[in-house]
Amino acid sequence: MKKIIFGTLLLLLPFFGFAGIVNVGIGSGNLVIDGNVNSSLNSATINILGGTYTTITIQNISNSLIQNNGTVNITASAPGIYAWSISNLTNTTIQGNGTNGVRFGFVTHDIPFRAMQFTGTINGFLMKYCKFQKCLDGYSIVLTNSVTWNGTSATAWNGISFKYCRFDSCGRIHQYNGINVSGNNFIGVIKNFELFADTFTNSTPGFTVWLNGVDGFNIHGCKWQHINQDRTNLSTAYNDNGMVFALGWGSFYNNYSYDVQGYQVRCWTVSFGITVKQCLFYNNIAINHRKYSLVEVQWPPSYPVFASMTSNTYTNNYIFHNTIDSAGNGAKAGVLDGITNGLASPPGTFESNLAVIYGTGGNTYLYNNVAINVVNQTGAYNGITLADKVYNVETPYQFSDRGGNKVYLTKTAAGFNNNLSLITGSPLKAAGIHISGFPNPPDFKGQPRSNTTPSIGAIEQ
Repeated sequence: MKKIIFGTLLLLLPFFGFAGIVNVGIGSGNLVIDGNVNSSLNSATINILGGTYTTITIQNISNSLIQNNGTVNITASAPGIYAWSISNLTNTTIQGNGTNGVRFGFVTHDIPFRAMQFTGTINGFLMKYCKFQKCLDGYSIVLTNSVTWNGTSATAWNGISFKYCRFDSCGRIHQYNGINVSGNNFIGVIKNFELFADTFTNSTPGFTVWLNGVDGFNIHGCKWQHINQDRTNLSTAYNDNGMVFALGWGSFYNNYSYDVQGYQVRCWTVSFGITVKQCLFYNNIAINHRKYSLVEVQWPPSYPVFASMTSNTYTNNYIFHNTIDSAGNGAKAGVLDGITNGLASPPGTFESNLAVIYGTGGNTYLYNNVAINVVNQTGAYNGITLADKVYNVETPYQFSDRGGNKVYLTKTAAGFNNNLSLITGSPLKAAGIHISGFPNPPDFKGQPRSNTTPSIGAIEQ
């Protein structure tokens, strides 16, 4: 089931009573949890004994809670071996807070290949309080739905959520298949994908999350730090990157990034089916982005699957109450950290702003955003000085600046303290606009916003 609040999709996994407790594992080896082999594993609480396992396989399980009993380490050491293999789950939770005093009860670490693979059918999956560390392949988690989508829920995975997880020195979460660029279909659509309060640090994967066909995403309360900062990784660290890429529609809000390269989110916006959906991007904070902006939105390229509007349609996009501070530094004058090898954009070719907007098919609205110390290569673009603009419209198609968008050269001028809260006398306080019928949710800290004169940026006060 789902609930829409201000166009935001919330995943509400149903609660099931668990029939019994099943203890599994011996603390080592290759653990297999298979509901087809042991039916008592369904509608059960499954406790995995702490220790160090080579692999864990979980398949054919429904309505069960799987948790740690002590700290469970997973350390698949052989190349080509997944640490976790997940298949055919319905309404199943894996949680790592089953033991008092242990925050991350499942720790997947030092993996030469990939940490986790999903296959088969997934309908209702939640993983929380799990840690992934030093998963050295380009992908840490792969989602592989091989079914061609025909517009019905039966051909999509539905309800996948990761909460309170940590990814340190890992590759990306990657949705395989998705759009078929040479055909007129989607393969492996995921409905209702959620990330909440997850942390991504110390990696150069290009993108930490890649969603290649998602019918409703809900990414909120996440943090990225020190991403794509390995300057020696010439094949990745200088690309058109982002923390998240999503082809589809959904909501991205209350997220924070610091010391990264790339956008916070790049979204190729499309509504699956003929009902026009909303994409919401709000209350996000981006600090010290080495090249590129907080958000990019655009209609997907001219793939055959989008040629006919009878099966898919556009979205309407709302970008509001976001804050970006110090972006584009290190991309000036064709020089990156003293490297003059052609990997930096030459002067004047692309700048950093809060938002980059291409033709999206539907309407895109910007309001109540603030950009501080955003730097492009020349200080001007198309005759408009950087101090006058917060966005870059590459294709001005059905775009609307609704007001309240501001640019400042320093945090002091914007009236921010070091926590990006507004000081007394800030020019952003109560300076925004209220638009009847437009979303106006609480701010980054959960504080309610004024219904008449909200403040500008991610934080109300």
